[in-house]
Amino acid sequence: MVTGKVTKRHLNVNKVVHGGVYATILDTAMGWAVKTTCGPNEIMATISLYIEFVRSAKLGQTLIAKGKVMKRGRHVAFCQGTLADENGVLLGSAKGAWYVSEVIPKKE
Repeated sequence: MVTGKVTKRHLNVNKVVHGGVYATILDTAMGWAVKTTCGPNEIMATISLYIEFVRSAKLGQTLIAKGKVMKRGRHVAFCQGTLADENGVLLGSAKGAWYVSEVIPKKE
């Protein structure tokens, strides 16, 4: 889970939270969910991200993003995420995929 309070810097010209903030917080929450499935020698990176904007968030609200791994294969993990306010009102949702690979140690 990733949370954050909306401040002026998060607003777009319409005085609601910029869509990039939704994308960032959802990507982060889902990425951490994937990270929990990784071994100590694995790294991961987002390869696709799809966001649905349900409602606008406004100044002062607290954003709460949650991610859940739906399927983890050897090299790809699929996730779903939700973004809500402090009252549990759904603001957005997401789905995405992450590439998982093993870190190859550098030879000295």
